[in-house]
Amino acid sequence: MSFQIHRMFALPLVAFALACGSDSPAGPSGSSQATLKLVNSSANSVLFIRARACGGTSWGPDLLGADILWQGETVTREVAPGCIDVRFTPSEVGADYFYFMGVNAEAGKTTTLTVNAFPPE
Repeated sequence: MSFQIHRMFALPLVAFALACGSDSPAGPSGSSQATLKLVNSSANSVLFIRARACGGTSWGPDLLGADILWQGETVTREVAPGCIDVRFTPSEVGADYFYFMGVNAEAGKTTTLTVNAFPPE
C-alpha cells in the first residue's frame, strides 16, 4: 500500500480502526512490528523523519538516526503497528514539512510513503 499527500494541510487520510496507545510509534525489532518503506522522489534531501501515534502531541525520535535520505533513495524502518502520522523535514531552509496523516501501519506488512516535492504541491 502506498500513500502520497501533496498538501501540507491536506485532510487526514481515512481513519483506521486501530487504536494508538502512545505518542511514539518506534519500537524494538521483531515480527510484531510494522515496516515503513520511506521513498524520497523529491529534488531535495530529507534531514529528519519523525512519527507519532495518530493524534499524538509530540513527535518521536528521528527514524533516520544519523542518516540523510538523499534524492532518489529509499530506506525501511520498523515501527510499532497502529495508526501513525509521519513528518518529513526537508534540507531546504524555509520549505514546508511533508506530512502523511492517519497511516495504517500493520504488523508484519510494509507500507510505502513517498515524498514527491518540497513544498508539497
